[in-house]
Amino acid sequence: MNALWVYAYVVMPLIVVAMGYAAVWLTDPARSRRNGPAE
Repeated sequence: MNALWVYAYVVMPLIVVAMGYAAVWLTDPARSRRNGPAE
């Protein structure tokens, strides 16, 4: 049970942050154009 609670408390915030970061990155055309495989 404790493992599930830790997993939820660690994964849930990461998913929220990842989704928010991805949304900002996808909605920023200038940034997505400059950020290529080289960088």
